[in-house]
Amino acid sequence: MTRQSGQIMAAIRGLGAAALVLVCAGGCVSHRVLEASWQPIPPSEGDSAAFAVARQSVREAFPASWQATQRAIISVGRRQFTCDGFLTASPAEGWHLALISMLGLVADVRVRNDGSTEVLKVTPLFREDWARDYVAQELRWLFTPPPELAPAGRLADGRLALEAKSGADGAKARYVCSADGSHWEEIEVWDGPRRLFHAKVSGYRTFPGWPRAVPSEFDLDAGTHQLQIRTVTLAAASPLKEEAP
Repeated sequence: MTRQSGQIMAAIRGLGAAALVLVCAGGCVSHRVLEASWQPIPPSEGDSAAFAVARQSVREAFPASWQATQRAIISVGRRQFTCDGFLTASPAEGWHLALISMLGLVADVRVRNDGSTEVLKVTPLFREDWARDYVAQELRWLFTPPPELAPAGRLADGRLALEAKSGADGAKARYVCSADGSHWEEIEVWDGPRRLFHAKVSGYRTFPGWPRAVPSEFDLDAGTHQLQIRTVTLAAASPLKEEAP
């Protein structure tokens, strides 16, 4: 065996071990039961303008139609798996995500605007239930915020909290913005008393062709696994002026 072929086989064995960990985790996930960490002070009339800004910051965090390339690191225990993501989002078609590793396409998932999910590619590394229940669910909350967000109040540190109505699956999202509402900073998704995941949102930056700064870094903790997403490139499908009323 040549040195090069030996390196390839070692890489494949490493990815195989990661695949085993992810498959096992996907088959025996038990979400942590956590006490609600939010106890916001009810909103006051003087906060109306700030909450309006916060609602806009979450709803318009991204262009209406866009494409992005991303680097994703998935951690399960002490194992990590790195892949590149190609994400396309539009009001008409929802979003489409393809995950590529050194072995090729490992997951291909589409989420329509009605919330339905289609797994177009199934592999041992991202089997269908993992792609549907975790990849699709988490990225849908991150990149397609719900249309209705109600003020929940201010947190102890002064930041603003917004809540979305429970979805068909019973999950409810809680968004945190800066004290003036200008930046979306966190999201928690709950199913009753169970926190499904918590993510920090940061890395605001501008990309060519789109003048608004958009969040480019997401650090998500789902208890059983962690996900880091870094946006490398982003292109809006239409200029900003076409979206203005």
